[in-house]
Amino acid sequence: MPYKDKEKGREAHKKWRERNKEHIREYNAQNWGRWRKLNPLSPDQYKQPHYCEVCGRYLGDKPLSYRSRHKCCRSCARGGRPLHLCPECGKGISWQSHRCRQCYNKKYKPYSRTPEIREKNRQARQKRWENQELKVAEMRAMARGQVKKPNKPEQKLMALLDKHYPNQWKFTGDGSFWVGKLNPDFISTNGKKLAIDLFGDYWHNRANIPSHKTELGRVMLMNAYGYRVLVVWDYELDDTEAVKSKIDCFVNANNAKQTFDRAKTRARTPRQIIYRNEKVLYYVK
Repeated sequence: MPYKDKEKGREAHKKWRERNKEHIREYNAQNWGRWRKLNPLSPDQYKQPHYCEVCGRYLGDKPLSYRSRHKCCRSCARGGRPLHLCPECGKGISWQSHRCRQCYNKKYKPYSRTPEIREKNRQARQKRWENQELKVAEMRAMARGQVKKPNKPEQKLMALLDKHYPNQWKFTGDGSFWVGKLNPDFISTNGKKLAIDLFGDYWHNRANIPSHKTELGRVMLMNAYGYRVLVVWDYELDDTEAVKSKIDCFVNANNAKQTFDRAKTRARTPRQIIYRNEKVLYYVK
């Protein structure tokens, strides 16, 4: 009767083999030749002594399928000694490669760079990114693969927050925290859904940029997820007192409508005139 517990079954089988060790050895000796006659080996399965072609080291008795793929031992392969040559240029390459990288690019890269193939790849990527969950997952994976460190403006704002608000804000601009497909620079650690984004003129104050990179668009998107966000511009860091008072007003605001109205008023200033014709994505009550 088979055991329900696999571990108990293995232990019982092991004990049975130990008790009947001699009987099993005699049975195998008597029946091995008859079984081999009924199941003969193919020529490729016969094991023969195998030696390294570089240093002559004995690698054991191996079948033909192994000997044809492994011409040398691991120490010689790691030493960079070329055993396999590229059939086109004669350059030494690894045994797993069919040709060197230069010859591969000459043969296949022109075909992959044709306008038809590039358009086909673009449509495939665009269709793949129609799935929003997959898009967000890939964006987060790409952010994790990048080593992001705080730049100089972020370091300056981080020092200001640590000085006036110790242990209340955490830097998350390295991709450690996401709100939908947005990665805020600083997140409040006191349980409130507050965030701070640091914007620079070069990336966030130009024409024809996506709405989520504008101040008003960022506030509206974060409000849709239940977060209140404050946008601090890099030129404002010259006056630390003004930035501190701005953060105080943001933290003490009663609701998201005050933050939204402040960003909407700021959008009418000449510096942020590009917000006037912005498409409204969400409505904040």
